Amino acid sequence: MHRFWNERQLWLLAIFVAPLFFLASSALISLVEFFTPSAMESGGWAQVEASVSAG
Repeated sequence: MHRFWNERQLWLLAIFVAPLFFLASSALISLVEFFTPSAMESGGWAQVEASVSAG
């Protein structure tokens, strides 16, 4: 049986797609926070970013 993707192609795909998904998720969270400020009551995305950078 012939595989459609080989292992190297899957790794390259993952390396290029992962940052795109991260940026998309960050943008989605920012949009939710912008349009519904009460959705994240304890400081929102800025607090999450601050805690990650402090850790």
